Amino acid sequence: MGKLETEEVIDEIENIRMSLGSHLEELRRRVVYSVIAIVLCFVVCWFFKLQILDIAKNPHKFAMLKAGLTTELQVLSYQEGFYAYMKLCFITSVFLAYPFVIYQIWQFVSVGLYKKEQRYVLLFLPVSYAAFVVGGLFGYFLLIPFGLQFLIGILGPGIQPIITMGTYVSFVFMLTVALGLVFQLPLVMLLLSKIRFITPDKFISWRKYAILVIFIIAAIVTPPDPFTQTMTAVPMIVLYELGILISRPTKRGFVFLGAIVGGGMIILAAVFFYLSHKGGEIGLLNAQGNIQILYPGGKEWKQVSNRINFRG
Repeated sequence: MGKLETEEVIDEIENIRMSLGSHLEELRRRVVYSVIAIVLCFVVCWFFKLQILDIAKNPHKFAMLKAGLTTELQVLSYQEGFYAYMKLCFITSVFLAYPFVIYQIWQFVSVGLYKKEQRYVLLFLPVSYAAFVVGGLFGYFLLIPFGLQFLIGILGPGIQPIITMGTYVSFVFMLTVALGLVFQLPLVMLLLSKIRFITPDKFISWRKYAILVIFIIAAIVTPPDPFTQTMTAVPMIVLYELGILISRPTKRGFVFLGAIVGGGMIILAAVFFYLSHKGGEIGLLNAQGNIQILYPGGKEWKQVSNRINFRG
């Protein structure tokens, strides 16, 4: 029986074997298709560049309005706006063409995989795209707006920041793409464990080194401030633990991951509550108001005192 299975594997290898020239020709064809798709998406994005920029500016508007500053972006040269629009449309076109590019990659690598490996990769690709989108949305709705608000807030009064269009576009999309790639981590870990390249025990033993590397990566891809770095590193640590859990599900792993996620949600809620109030202060001691009373059976509130301050 084992000999028969070995012969079937050998036949499968022989059937998919291609010469080096055929591989290079296939690679060239897939690359050309991917480039054409990106170029077509770029042309479409160019006609909607103003609308795309308006969407991309939302985190900037959120941070500047919280600080009471103007939301307009500046340009320091005639060509800066053109280059910024080129970069904006290119990155947006890559997002739009990503599924097609992934399909072309699959078409190229599938001929060199066994049927079992093809099933893993075929499941991996759509989930990978979904994880990429989730990572980008996390940056767009959480990390970037509150990170910008933190950076603007530490400037203090009397300082007017000049945010250029080119700098902002580069900053936002660098973080968005970086987070999209970071959210691939659990899938990559699962794939490596399924093909038995790295075992889950190795991931567990490398945990402390992984945390160190995660903070280094967060420091590289984010501005040099501890708040944004921490907001980037914490989800990466959660994703690393999630990768271990899906590679080898255990009760202890679920509890450990639940504790990390629960703690992270509490911290995130605290940060959101803090940043959602101007200056990070609710000002309970400075609350002012009138004291009124409604007598039993009465229909109107009677004022008891004039406007008072509760500071005491």
